[in-house]
Amino acid sequence: MQNLDVTIVGAGSAGLTLALLLAELGLTIAVIEKGAAPELATPAYQRVSALNPASMRVLSKLGVWQGIAAQAAPYSQMQVWEADSFGRIAFSSEPPQLPELGWICDNEAIRQQLYVKVQQQAAIQCYFNVEISQLAQTERDVLVQLNNGQILLSQLLVGADGVNSFVRQQQQLPLTHWDYNQQAIVAVIACEEAHQATARQAFLASGPLALLPLPDANLCSIVWSADTDRAEALMALDDNAFNQALTAASQSVLGCLTLQSARQAFPLKMRYASEWVRGRVVLVADVAQHIY
Repeated sequence: MQNLDVTIVGAGSAGLTLALLLAELGLTIAVIEKGAAPELATPAYQRVSALNPASMRVLSKLGVWQGIAAQAAPYSQMQVWEADSFGRIAFSSEPPQLPELGWICDNEAIRQQLYVKVQQQAAIQCYFNVEISQLAQTERDVLVQLNNGQILLSQLLVGADGVNSFVRQQQQLPLTHWDYNQQAIVAVIACEEAHQATARQAFLASGPLALLPLPDANLCSIVWSADTDRAEALMALDDNAFNQALTAASQSVLGCLTLQSARQAFPLKMRYASEWVRGRVVLVADVAQHIY
């Protein structure tokens, strides 16, 4: 049996960030993950996140920002408009106080850099490719038994294991669902005109289209949200027809747009845990609240 201060279930960006923050306080931490450990690889930018300056400061404090920023695309402007009206708004950064509004980062690249740092911390132990076979808590501690026979005893257990959280289900914490009856189509696209470090979003009748700048000046990541019927019709188009529809939806703001990766579609749903704490178990990040 191993005695620790905190056990974190889930080695995504939230779980690894929390582990690093707790290690700075002098605590001992175990991170449990049913999947494989992150491996350094060239980012595909299929799923991205926009990080703001507050997130950058946290990641800088942890010593991981430099590695993340090397593969991220800073943006200093935002343009938002409504396709069927004259409604339009724009934002710009104000150097030197605010040189960037944010950064578009590959989700897995963030996780990879966090894990590099985690490996350097003697206070953090990671267990990959394992599952929890038993979880029980008392007034003083939480016991976790893994399917490899390892037993962990800690004062706090954190559920950071994603939208289908085992921890939340095991603790029977109530969950609210809401289906938006929409899907989000994501892909990497090439732009005829350079994006100029500008994040763009068009509000269409069937849902918003985001054009998010990537490190290459002529590449963007798109998130095209649409009612389910419309999204399914877009996914059924061949690449040429989809390119035409995408260019039209963007009002050719970056010229002709062409797919550079496969399209993926994800249903948009909201999940919200009405209770985030039960005894010595606490939920964080996507386990507690998530829209996807």
